[in-house]
Amino acid sequence: MLESVHFQYVIYLILSPAGLRSKMAPVTHIKKDRILQPGDTGSVGNRKLSRHDVPEGGDDTDLIYDRLIREAPYISSDEVEFQSITSSDIPWIDFNLVKAGQAFVARNFFSLICAHLGALLYGFSFKSLSTLLLRTGNSNNVEVSLIRYLSTFMHLKTWYESNIVDGSANGYADIQRVKKMHLLALRQYRKSPLEPSELKKMEEAALNSETSVILEAVRKDLEPIPTPDVPHHLITYYPAVPMSQYDLSMTQFGIISLVYLFPGVLGIRDCRGLDGFMHLWGIIGKFLGIHDKFNLALYPSDRLYRKIFTNIGIGSLKESDLTVISLQEVLIQGVATYAHFTTHKSLLYFGLSRNDALVNYKGTELRKLLTWKDYIFYWLMRILLGSVYAFTPVRIVVNSIARRALARASRQYLSRRKLKVPDPVKFNWILKFKKRCEEVKRHLLARVGYNPGGHLILGITIASSLVLVISLIIQM
Repeated sequence: MLESVHFQYVIYLILSPAGLRSKMAPVTHIKKDRILQPGDTGSVGNRKLSRHDVPEGGDDTDLIYDRLIREAPYISSDEVEFQSITSSDIPWIDFNLVKAGQAFVARNFFSLICAHLGALLYGFSFKSLSTLLLRTGNSNNVEVSLIRYLSTFMHLKTWYESNIVDGSANGYADIQRVKKMHLLALRQYRKSPLEPSELKKMEEAALNSETSVILEAVRKDLEPIPTPDVPHHLITYYPAVPMSQYDLSMTQFGIISLVYLFPGVLGIRDCRGLDGFMHLWGIIGKFLGIHDKFNLALYPSDRLYRKIFTNIGIGSLKESDLTVISLQEVLIQGVATYAHFTTHKSLLYFGLSRNDALVNYKGTELRKLLTWKDYIFYWLMRILLGSVYAFTPVRIVVNSIARRALARASRQYLSRRKLKVPDPVKFNWILKFKKRCEEVKRHLLARVGYNPGGHLILGITIASSLVLVISLIIQM
């Protein structure tokens, strides 16, 4: 009976009138230590998970928001230089919440990977964040982009699965390595900043019919969404202070906001430990150099997060240019070398249409650009995340597959220290199969001996070939 209810519910998620409008209505409340039931939907209610370092005057959303956009952009993130902060320097740390947060990640690993990929996509529209990416060149082509962002996901996986509070543990050391890389990139940028002529060349290189059409469609579809004008100092490639506290805070916000605001859309039904996840990112943000007053993970609030998401996130996306769309395209092409059905337009459409923050979003123009491959991936995502939401066994299996796929991709592309990514189209798996068959045949002949009329050898060879075919198909 229960399975029947779950099955009916996942069909409802996919095919209901709300689903046909590509929306999922918000949940008004998700309490700590409560599992969502069929009938609940998506976002976390307006609640305070922690009250440390609340600004003067109490829990004031407007004050935190104003501080983020007016003060944070003018404070550098390297004030502490290479000084390391340890857990003993954080008076508000709660080790039980850290464990709860890591358990939440383990339970919803695939959903978090999807959330972080979406955060990367819309994070490119924060132009002050993209400045250093464009300067380093690690996001300018498919090969290096795949290495760059696969490395990012492996860092996140390490933080989620390791001890990050013990100064001698691998997780803590990895966070310090990332912080050091950020500071070194900042110093390099200060020595050789991004010039307007270089940016113009990048825009000209990104100019093609596909990116131009996608950019125009995104702008037209977002035009009816009411957002205030984003301050100019937040949407420029030439910020007054590169890699400021604002940049670090918005990077953190991209990672935590989609999980906090739209858990149901991402297939997260069991929200126990969500407060621990926020606390975990509060600690990571502190270790990476975010001041407590700009550390948005310390102020989980539905009202605050929606205001930032709409005003800054969607507002910045409205101001996208060819460079933003090009960075997104390069990222997705890199992902598609491993996950072949992934497409740029389908991910954009899924992310924009499947959340309740964009009430007036229709997606008419972007939907016109979708090809049959885009539709296949779009519906695969809806069905898969709906199944992960409704069926616990599916979630467990998908989490396991996601971990194994990420580990395998890391071994394939990162461990060899090669930037050249093998082209899956040109990769001739038939030759590899034939080579393995010859190896098996030589091994058998060496053990049994050659007999021209021997049916035994023929049968063993055929059986071995079938096993090799099946194993290769599984590995692909």
